[in-house]
Parts: sequence; C-alpha cells; structure tokens
Amino acid sequence: MANFLDMVRERRVCLENVLVQDPMTLAIQGTVRVINLDFHKSVHIRYTLNSWRNFSDLQATYVPNSCDGFSDKFTFILYCHTLLVGQRLEFAVRFQCKGTQHWDNNSGANYCFQCLPATSSPGYIPITADENRRGSWSPMFY
Repeated sequence: MANFLDMVRERRVCLENVLVQDPMTLAIQGTVRVINLDFHKSVHIRYTLNSWRNFSDLQATYVPNSCDGFSDKFTFILYCHTLLVGQRLEFAVRFQCKGTQHWDNNSGANYCFQCLPATSSPGYIPITADENRRGSWSPMFY
C-alpha cells in the first residue's frame, strides 16, 4: 500500500480499483484516491464510448469517513448498458482542488474496457480491461 500512497502523493489522484459490478447491465464500479489538499474538492470521471468524439463527465461521490488525514476516497459507477460488442469505454479521472486540475489518465493511455462477445466458458465476463499497472485490476479482467 505504501507504493500506492507514494503515487497518490506524486500524482495527487490515482484510480484505486475498478471492477465490473454487473456484467448484464455493464455497470463498472471504481474507487479513486486523492491527496487531501483542502476540504473542498471534486472528482469526476471523464468517459467516452466513441474515441473522444463525444464525452461525458460523471461526478464521483465522497466515501464518508474515508479521510485518513493524507488522502480521501471517492467512488463511482458507470452504467454502460449501451456498449456494443467490439466497442470500447475509455475514461480518465479528474481531481479539482484549490482552482487546479489533476488528472489520472493511465500515463496517457486512458483506462479502457472493451465489450467482447459472450462465450460458453463458465465464469467468463464479456469485458476486458487494458491497464499499464498490472496487478491493480480485479483478477476477472484480462
């Protein structure tokens, strides 16, 4: 955990985890850690379903009693029920505090999920995650 907190200190905002909460409705739930620079702060998930031709911002919600003095935790749920086979969901995290924006965009690669066709494999979830920091994603993802 110390390595992750070092990343939060350096980057000011880091995606902590993300998982497919419901593969039938394609609900993707995640948590974000931000450095505690001030009481007033906001976290948004900027996402696209069409390679950034259009995008939307979803405000993440503060997790009550999550402040450890150093950082705060926020949570979000993206509902992607319109995602078609082959289509990708890409997102980045924006943290605003004291008039400044900080981004976690997976070192410029964005966080990505791609909808794949269902197979007959037991336990298969038809979504994959591409992420540079292997090990921080749920094992159910590629």
